[in-house]
Amino acid sequence: MGASRRISEYAQRSAKRAWLAAAIGAWPLLPMALAGSGCSAEGTPDGPIDAATHETDGAAGLGAEAGDASPIEASSELDAAREAAVALDVPASLVAALGDKTYVEGSCVPVTYAGWPYAAQRCTYMNGLAVTIANPPPDRVARWIVDASSLIEALDALHQSDRPNWEKGLLVIAKHTIGQSSRIFPLDGQVWENGVAYVFERGVTKTCSSGCYCRVNSMSRQGYCAYASQVLGTETESACLAKFGQTTSTLTEPWLAHCFDNHKAAFTADRNEHYRAAAYAANKTVKAALADAGAPTAAAILAALSKAY
Repeated sequence: MGASRRISEYAQRSAKRAWLAAAIGAWPLLPMALAGSGCSAEGTPDGPIDAATHETDGAAGLGAEAGDASPIEASSELDAAREAAVALDVPASLVAALGDKTYVEGSCVPVTYAGWPYAAQRCTYMNGLAVTIANPPPDRVARWIVDASSLIEALDALHQSDRPNWEKGLLVIAKHTIGQSSRIFPLDGQVWENGVAYVFERGVTKTCSSGCYCRVNSMSRQGYCAYASQVLGTETESACLAKFGQTTSTLTEPWLAHCFDNHKAAFTADRNEHYRAAAYAANKTVKAALADAGAPTAAAILAALSKAY
């Protein structure tokens, strides 16, 4: 199956799951997106607030279109998704390492945000800083990590042979996520980091030049374009870099849209292409570090992984 066909089918499945959430309110992953937020609903308007205008519109905030999925077809998709979720081996230690309430969740209210079909919050913290967030819940990020870790060959080999050290390897990736973003995905607003209130839009700092890292694992344009070219086969690396502004050190609308769309596609899925792109790059680093190690020890694998992340 070609890469473009796989991506198309993946997008179709994501749209069907979003339709189920809006139609029956029974998709089990949506409540997870709200769990552990710690934000009080007391004193909020009857309907959610629009993130752009901060006005109550009474909408449910789940405006995903039904598309062409029939109830029977959609039900089949839901069953398949549930089976896949059960099959994924996610250690409790990994979920715990990804935290609960993030530091920007001081005082929050539910909002809608243009183009975002899932739950979002407008939060104020630190004496007036405000940010609209669509944070993925810890168990969702844990699934992205476990899925992506299969691309790191040495780590994946520990899954069955040395589970304790496999889990330690997963925790290295989790620590990287927390260090990069604290698991915060800012749709817009200010995020305080290292003494500076950075302004974000659709998961990217608006002041970026060479970096323009996309939350929540700080994916770079170089990292994604290498993966898109060498793994997905969707475009050449040079064309990808030019489109996303890396060659001119500018923030382009295509990169903003890509960051936003990737987060939207992964929000209820067990696969996040940015985590897989990072794992693809990490695998190269780990393999190079272990090239002369013969049969590497778990300690050597974890040391190499720590350098990759």
